[in-house]
Amino acid sequence: RYYIFDIIGLEVQDTKGNVLGTVTDVLQPGANDVYVVSKDGEPDQLFAAIEEVVKDIDVENKLMIVDPPEWI
Repeated sequence: RYYIFDIIGLEVQDTKGNVLGTVTDVLQPGANDVYVVSKDGEPDQLFAAIEEVVKDIDVENKLMIVDPPEWI
């Protein structure tokens, strides 16, 4: 488990190493948290905080690895 302040500011990469942006907010709508990932000049992306999507969180190295659904 991580605190919101641990997550905000992490760089987000997909499983191929492509940088998707930075976590700028954590939404708490109910069952799962949702990470808001921002990148200059692009629309924000939302990722559910579930094991199927978030593959690794490395707070020490400020990195989150995600496996986005095919439709993103």
